[in-house]
Amino acid sequence: MNSDVVFLDRPDAAATEASAPPPAPEVPPDAPARPAQPPPADAPPVAEAAPPSSAPPAEAAAAAAENGAVAARLAELQQQLDRLQQTFDDKLRYDAGREAVIDRLHAELQEYKADLTFKILRPLCLDMINLHDEVGKLIAAHQAAAQSEEGAKLLRLFASFQAGLEAILARHGFDSYTTSELQFDGKRQRAVATVPTDDPQRDRTVAARSRPGFTYENRVLRPEFVTVYVYQPPAKP
Repeated sequence: MNSDVVFLDRPDAAATEASAPPPAPEVPPDAPARPAQPPPADAPPVAEAAPPSSAPPAEAAAAAAENGAVAARLAELQQQLDRLQQTFDDKLRYDAGREAVIDRLHAELQEYKADLTFKILRPLCLDMINLHDEVGKLIAAHQAAAQSEEGAKLLRLFASFQAGLEAILARHGFDSYTTSELQFDGKRQRAVATVPTDDPQRDRTVAARSRPGFTYENRVLRPEFVTVYVYQPPAKP
């Protein structure tokens, strides 16, 4: 049986070599690298690749939640410190006000006690001052009897009794005094008698002292009894 055998013609080797791309030129090992060519002006922009995330999204969310919880706790602690500071300041103001009230009440109590003591002792001491004055009158009235021995002894006894009264009064805060100024002082002296004088320089000056005065804590209880000069111009002829 005759069979037709078809032989395909092989392409020409020259044609195949012509259609193949030319080989890349060989670059010497020590040749410098060629700079990169910029893209054409009409080339579309190339999107930059996003940097890889340093942590997974779940861990980032957990860290953010933890930071928020810490910030909330710090804010709560700050509020508690502010309330504590306000309470402390209020306590200081309360203590200062209480101390002021206590000091005022203590001062009022001391003043009341002092006045109470004075009110209790005043009547008794005034009676003792009157007795002191009466003994002084007896001494003044019996000065003439001092010439005899018995009279001098009696006067010494009266003077000793009067000095004893002054000592008792002084132990309770009632001190006797006499002013040394010649000018009459209406705040610490009482004029029980007057003496006329034609000398204007002597007007309202002390002529004689009758009884000492007494004070209690620098307050005049009984003024000093004195006789005062009063100026009277001479009569015209």
